[in-house]
Amino acid sequence: VMLFQHFKAHLLDILFPVLIYTLLIASFLGFYDLAADPIGLPRLFPKRVDGEALSGFRNAGQAGAYFLVMLSILIPLRFSKLYRYLSRSNRIALSITFVLSLIFLFLTGKIAAYAGLLTGVVFYLLYKRNIKALIAVTVGMPQTFERVSYKFDARVVQNVNNESDNDFIQENFGAAFVAFEDRPFIGSGIGAFHGVYSTHEVHSTYLKMLGETGLIGTMGYILFMIFLLRLFKIGKYKKENPFSDYIMTMLPFLLGCLLSWSYTYHLRKREFWIMVSVLVIANYCAKNYNKWRFEELQKNTNQLLERD
Repeated sequence: VMLFQHFKAHLLDILFPVLIYTLLIASFLGFYDLAADPIGLPRLFPKRVDGEALSGFRNAGQAGAYFLVMLSILIPLRFSKLYRYLSRSNRIALSITFVLSLIFLFLTGKIAAYAGLLTGVVFYLLYKRNIKALIAVTVGMPQTFERVSYKFDARVVQNVNNESDNDFIQENFGAAFVAFEDRPFIGSGIGAFHGVYSTHEVHSTYLKMLGETGLIGTMGYILFMIFLLRLFKIGKYKKENPFSDYIMTMLPFLLGCLLSWSYTYHLRKREFWIMVSVLVIANYCAKNYNKWRFEELQKNTNQLLERD
């Protein structure tokens, strides 16, 4: 609510630039810390794990999840009609941020983030009906995933409490169903799963809701997401509206995030609520775009009449 009230009239001139430069700074901080130890420079975050792209986050998983959501906000800005309304300096900053943050996301080794971003790209190409690019991406995906999985095996598919990743997932996901079976209507309670059913929280938004909130909480989450997705209906009847075009361009990447969130928990993440705020503000701007255009046209007409 605070973000909406403060930025509903300043999406292009304040909020988007803030997000662009924040992600740019986060990338630079991450690159510096990643290179600091090998070249003998002091680290900005000395307590973080050596050799991982973390920036200011506690682990690579958090960094990957953050960069995925922020890119899901900014990639649509770059490839929608709204891009032309940015200032020249902000367009340059967005292009630089776009490249550096993609590199940083790759360095995090977060497979869930990779899957979410690639899924978003595939849905975007389908939306744009770019068949050639879609075929190229689809053909290259299996080989890319195989190489990335092998390269980052020690970092991503790592042991948790001396268990293999498959055993950990089986135990973790299975415990969520146990919690649900114990209390099918209300679950274990938010946060009560950890330490009772497992040594870790549920590594999935959807199973976490099921295990910790039961049927009541899960239905509430589903209703929330339905109302969130309803915001995209505005694109059906405002094709010439740049804000509407931005919203529709964001939809494929939100779908990619929904896939990624099957292994991460997004509701407590600040970047998720920033994404929701941007979507609500863009929806508000799209609904008022024709009114603003009329007022601007009327203002220009009055100025011409005054000159005459």
